[in-house]
Amino acid sequence: METFDQDNIFQQVRNYGSPEPRFQVLNFEYDKMNFIVVAVQEFLLTPVICYNAAKRVLPNLDHTALYIRTDKPETKKVTEVDEMHEIIQIAVDKQLAEFSRRQQILSGTERDKDKFDKELQDVK
Repeated sequence: METFDQDNIFQQVRNYGSPEPRFQVLNFEYDKMNFIVVAVQEFLLTPVICYNAAKRVLPNLDHTALYIRTDKPETKKVTEVDEMHEIIQIAVDKQLAEFSRRQQILSGTERDKDKFDKELQDVK
């Protein structure tokens, strides 16, 4: 625990995913024992693809592969068609939600501009 460096963990993990994985590193004590927990968050819009070109440091990670957490406490490489379809569908849903959010912002901006123009006419 004395040599634990959270910044080093962030730097190392970010070197193995594109786009960069989102995660938190938590350090806590429980029952007089110290624990470090890495809490990985779901991707925002695009799935994180493993980037391990060198394969020297982490030989168990394949370059340009997708990994998922299962209902067990494990991480596994995506090898099934159903899993890949599910990841693609999640990404599409997230992209559509982001597009919808942006459209609402743009529509609101146009309405605000119309209101502003009407207020300017009253001033003239």
